[in-house]
Amino acid sequence: MDKFRLANQLDFATSGAVVVTLNKTADRETSALFQFRLTKKLYIAVGDGWVDEDELMKARLITEPIAAVEGEFRMEISDKGQPSSTIAVPVINTYCGGDVKCTVFVLRLLTGRRHQLRYVNHPTPEKELLEEAAHIALNYTRVQTDTGTPSSSAPPQSSEHVNKKAKH
Repeated sequence: MDKFRLANQLDFATSGAVVVTLNKTADRETSALFQFRLTKKLYIAVGDGWVDEDELMKARLITEPIAAVEGEFRMEISDKGQPSSTIAVPVINTYCGGDVKCTVFVLRLLTGRRHQLRYVNHPTPEKELLEEAAHIALNYTRVQTDTGTPSSSAPPQSSEHVNKKAKH
């Protein structure tokens, strides 16, 4: 068996899915899908508070311009920023950390700006609630290519591995 290969890469200080291939042929074909932008990546995010019930499962387009904060790595919404576009779908209103209301979103980036996922017009929960929110959001993930073949991961058996990562 060939060595494992990474078909895509993440930028510095970026989280996301890393696709691993098992042989040279799969690596070449999968890498080409990423190179020619034939993949569709969906992200799962958790926002603080609930959206109105009639807004659930309705896609919204967010088009705030994003700019780097001078002298810092972080970004901000600014008229001087570059255009960014994100499709955000609030999927479910739930609870994080007992009685704290939160909403799970599915996001699709149409542009690739640093920290773009943070600007969905909905704040993120307090840091200590993100561990539980991560477990809720990781129930199912999917990457699909334009070939129509989805690649899915089953729900985790427990959130233990998520909890360890969230603490670091």
